[in-house]
Amino acid sequence: MKYISIRKKKLIAILSILSMLSMIFPVIPILAGSVTSVSETLTTYATGATPTHTLAFTTATDVAVSGTITFTFPSGFDLTGVVDGDVTETLTAGTATWAVSGQTLVGTIATATMTAGAQSVVINDIVSPSGADTYTITVETSTDATSGTDTVDIRYLRMRKQD
Repeated sequence: MKYISIRKKKLIAILSILSMLSMIFPVIPILAGSVTSVSETLTTYATGATPTHTLAFTTATDVAVSGTITFTFPSGFDLTGVVDGDVTETLTAGTATWAVSGQTLVGTIATATMTAGAQSVVINDIVSPSGADTYTITVETSTDATSGTDTVDIRYLRMRKQD
């Protein structure tokens, strides 16, 4: 029988433990930064106004048909007047249908896979908050109808009272 050093036994034991742990806790890849370079432009920064919002962002991954683009606005924004016709998207491919649910505006990719790249969405009929402050809009995409989403928060505006 061949002699195995104590060092080698310890190494074998450590590798065995790590192997067992990897079976119990599998490594799950994380898609970092599926949404990047988010920016927003408003036609007016006045409080209580109804500006046109232009949101531009870059997706690192494709979004398949039935996948979604979701914009979440903080409380104070009134999205009740927004309908599908108030939203115009310029996507790398495909089109989306849009619907409001509470403080979220969700676009469901309808015609073709939105390929990774620069995207732009123009939204009308959102009433701005009545108070001047800095607000955060969350931009999310999902790669298909069942996947999780990646989020980028943007702090975008200091509103002033409408003249």
